Amino acid sequence: MKTSIYYSHQDIRCGEKNGPKIDQPHQILVEVSATSICGSDLHLYRGKFDSMMERGHSQIGHELLARVSEVGSSVGKFKVGDRVSMAYSCS
Repeated sequence: MKTSIYYSHQDIRCGEKNGPKIDQPHQILVEVSATSICGSDLHLYRGKFDSMMERGHSQIGHELLARVSEVGSSVGKFKVGDRVSMAYSCS
């Protein structure tokens, strides 16, 4: 899948990574149709939190619009095909 990959401050590139898999019953997978950056992304880009972000991570652009593509066994609120939006979460 295509994703943004963090290499260091001011070095974020578009690249390919293996797709995620559900490994917990409460998780869902989504297919992203649109994403944007927020202030926390800009802090990472500017190097304010270099110690918190490891090279190769793909957590940039975490505010998004998507369609649910898979649900874990304990998910009851969402089903495959639902359209969802996600905002920044600290959890």
